[in-house]
Parts: sequence; structure tokens; C-alpha cells
Amino acid sequence: MKINKTVFQLIIIFYPFHLLFSQDAYETFINGKKLFYQKNYSEAIFYFDSLGSSDNEFKIYSIYYSGLCDFNLNKFESAQGKFENIKSNHSSWPQIDEVNYWLVRLLLEKNEYEFSFKIFSDIKSNNIKNDLYNFLDQKVEKINDFNKLRKWHEIYPNNNVISKYFGRKLLDEALDKNIINKIQNILSNVSKENLFIDNENYIFKIAVLLPFMYNENDNLSIIIKNKFIMDLYNGMRIAINHLDSLGVNIKLYPYDTRRDPNVVKDILKSNYFNKMDLIIGPLYSSPVKLVSQYCLENKIFMINPLSNNNQIIDNNKYAMLFLPSNKTLAIKAANYAREKFNKNKNAIIFYENNKVDSLIASIYENEMESYGFNFIYKQKVNLEDSRLILDSLTNSYELMLSKQEADSISEIPGRIVKDGRGIEKLDTIYKYEEKFYINDDSIGHVFTVSSNSLLSSNTLSAVDVRNDTISVLGFDDWLNYDVNTFDQLKRLDVSFISRKYINFNSEISNFIKDKIINSYGEVPSENLFIGFGLINMIGKIVDKYGSYFQFGLRNENLIEGDVFESFQYNFMNDNQFVPIIKIIDS
Repeated sequence: MKINKTVFQLIIIFYPFHLLFSQDAYETFINGKKLFYQKNYSEAIFYFDSLGSSDNEFKIYSIYYSGLCDFNLNKFESAQGKFENIKSNHSSWPQIDEVNYWLVRLLLEKNEYEFSFKIFSDIKSNNIKNDLYNFLDQKVEKINDFNKLRKWHEIYPNNNVISKYFGRKLLDEALDKNIINKIQNILSNVSKENLFIDNENYIFKIAVLLPFMYNENDNLSIIIKNKFIMDLYNGMRIAINHLDSLGVNIKLYPYDTRRDPNVVKDILKSNYFNKMDLIIGPLYSSPVKLVSQYCLENKIFMINPLSNNNQIIDNNKYAMLFLPSNKTLAIKAANYAREKFNKNKNAIIFYENNKVDSLIASIYENEMESYGFNFIYKQKVNLEDSRLILDSLTNSYELMLSKQEADSISEIPGRIVKDGRGIEKLDTIYKYEEKFYINDDSIGHVFTVSSNSLLSSNTLSAVDVRNDTISVLGFDDWLNYDVNTFDQLKRLDVSFISRKYINFNSEISNFIKDKIINSYGEVPSENLFIGFGLINMIGKIVDKYGSYFQFGLRNENLIEGDVFESFQYNFMNDNQFVPIIKIIDS
């Protein structure tokens, strides 16, 4: 900044000079100013110092200009002394903001940041503050110490430069609700354009760590087994092309993990890997542990595209699941059930004998019990014993009736009295009503935690036989089994939890299906749609927030999907949007 532009106008109203002050003082001051504007500071300072050391009408102005001469001669200690003299002895001087301006400038030159911030906070003129922001920015930008920036921001929350760089540091942290609130408070003073580094040419870089097994392309068995990986990646590529047509710049960098932890270690150490903005994958446990640790140390997000496993995200704020975790599925199912089935709070749980379904059943039971529900029966079921569900719900006994009771019950719609034969030789007949051991309408709902066709069909058959008011909660995989008809599912009013609901009839889904069928002669797999949905969701955040993916993910309450319905992460590390599906008349 040129000195003749930065010296603020000092307005002096002169009356006839011979009435106010001596001609000598006036000429000395004018001569000093001429030399000052000629940038001859070393000579100008003699004129100003001669006036500053004696009582005259130009004393304060002379001290001020003498300080400016020292500043331009890099004599910062001397300049500081003169400016502080004015502040101490002439604090009501109208140009005190200009004095503070130069004090801030020289303190920044001396790297005395905290003192400069204090002086800056005393300045009342917004114009002067705005001019100083340029100088503060050049200095504060170089500070990488998070704790130092945090301390400064706590003391000077209205300093926009400190706020900006502290905010940028916060954006690199694992964002919880508290940090998001701090960033949003900063955005009330600092514009989004200033806080977020906006570069139109910036390309968001995604490392894709999957077991592509490129070196096994001549092994037909591995190619077939690995098709789900290639489908997943092809879905990502289709999404990249789609986003590119919308002007969203994302580039994929595929890395073949080969399911080998040693290969993953080499990938993480490779030259360009530290330039990545986001990591997708890996899929298997050993590589996941390595990448998870890398993400913790380097504050970069990793997203698992296929898993529902809570263990991936439980102890790492930088690890995410694209899909809902098993814990989230259970909690969302419970939130739905407590509203849907609250008229009768008695319930039964059947769950398949495996780790995932056992976890979901346990969490669901605990959640529902906290809402006042009572589970009269909870049963683990092996596939070979799947009929246990049918038997448990439909086992019955004969309730003997007197003739009078039989006649009365026969008149009641829906109640059936049957004839039973007693001792054969006596040829006796008795009346009875068949009763379930689990009484009619005594259970509000049954939740079968399994995606297996045998367990689902036995559940539906049992409820069909009972023909009472019991409701059914299951998973949307049941819709894919031929043994379960849509008429039956609709009639029984079954509610389905979706682990990964894909709208195969959306406009973009139809485009993908046409593209794959025309190109490869096959219907696209579910994994291809998952790959597309993942990258398309990332693209929507990148389009709005640039490289600040994590903040966008946390700041957006609901992210609309194209092949998936929606995404909701907020402050969680897995998708909180869990669709509950029912069959209704179209």
C-alpha cells in the first residue's frame, strides 16, 4: 500500500495563520510534509521532531508524522513509542483511529500478533478495519497452530480474519454438533465465500480402494466372483460422467487393494495419495483397519459403500458407512413400531441365528422396552428349524365346551365350534373350540429379523392362519421371494424395513438400465446402482461446498437422491434415512 494512499486525511481548519500561531512553526510543518510526501523520511523527521518537542499548535500532528517517518524507515520501536505517546497523552484526539491503524501495522511487522489484535479491537472506523484486514490476513494465514487460533478467536470473536482461519481449521476437524454450531456462528460474520476456499478449477479427488484383482484377469473364477466389484465401480464411473455434464468436477483414482494389507500399506505411502479429498473403501477387515488409522491421523473421510457393520465406524469419527448401520436399522425400526403398533404393546421377536440379526433383535428389544413394550417371546431360529416360527404362532389346543356354551359361541360371527370324538367304543361326541396357545389378538406385532425366504414365509403363513389382528414387521428382501405373494403381503399389512432401498423406476434409474442393457446386454445389478448413488450423493455436496465435503455432509439436513430416496447423516457416521415400505393400492 502506497504511503500517499494510506495516510488518512487529517482535517485541519486553519484560521488566518498570523492570528493563531507563529509563521516559523507553520513553515517548519509544511516543509516537513513536503519532504514526507517526497518520501524523504530521514530529513522530514527532523522538522517534525523539532515541533513535537515543544508546545505549539502542530505538536500532535508532528508526533504523528514523525511516527510515520520512523515506520517507513523500519524504525518500529521508535514509531511505536511516538504512537503510544499520542494514545497516552492525547486519547481524545479525533484521529486516534489512524494512530491505532499504524500501531497495528507496525506490531504485525514485529510479529506481535496478540498486541496488534488488541489495538485492532479498539478501532471504531469500519473503513479503517477493512483496510487493515488485508494486512492481518497475510500474517494470520501463516498460522497453523489450531490451539493458538482457537485462543485468539475466543478473545476476539469479531475479528473476521481470525474467525476465517479458525473456521477453516475447524472444517478439518471431525465435525460434531458443537463444532458445526461454531462454524455457523462464524458464518454470521464471515461470508461463505471468504470461509470456503472457492476455486472454480478445483477437482475433488476420490481414492477408490477396492480389490479389483487386475492381475487375475485371465482367471475366470476370480473374474466371476469379482463381478460385484466391477459393477460397483462402473456405477461410480457412470455417475462421474453424469456429474461432469452438470459441471461438477470429481475425479476417481482407483487403487487395487488385492485384499492384501501389505498392498494397502504401500498405497497409503504412495506419492500422490496424500492429495486425496476422500477415500471410498476398502471392503475387508484388515485393509479397513489400516485405512481407518490413516484417516484418523490425516483427518480425511473414508466411506464404506456396501457394509452395515457398526464396528467400522464405532471408534473413528472419520469413517463412514454409505448405508444405514445395523444399529441404525434397529433404532429406526423401533421408532416406527412404537407409533405404528402402540395400541397393543405385547410383541414377539424371531431372529435368524447369525451375528447381524442377533444384534438388530437385541437393540430393537431394548429400544421397544424403553417405550413400554413387552416381549412375551424372543426366539433365535436356525434355518433348518424355520418351522419353529409357524409352530410357535399356530400351536393350538381344544377347549371343551358344554352344549349351552357351544350353542352360544356358534351364534358369534367368526367363532367356530367343532365336533370331537371321545372314546371310540363309547362312540361319544363332544363340542370344542380350537384355541391358540398364544391367544387371539393378544399380540400387537411380530418382528422377524431375517432376510431369509424360509423364515419370512413361515412368519407370513403363521399370521395368515391365525387370522387375527397381529401385525408383521420384516425386511424388504421379502418382496423378492416368489413364495410371498403381493396379495398376501398387502392383505397382512406387512411393514418392510429397507437396508438399501433403490428406486428402480426413477428417471435416472431408467437411463442407467437402458445404458447397461444397450451396452452389455444385461440388466444392471444392485451394486451398480449403489456405486452410482454414492458418487451422485458426493457430487451434490461437492457442487455446493467444494472441497469442504465433511461440513456439507453435516450441514445438510436431508440430501435428496436420484436412485436412492434420500440421505441423512447430520452428526452420525451412517445414513440415518431408513425407508419403511408397505404395499398399497395404486
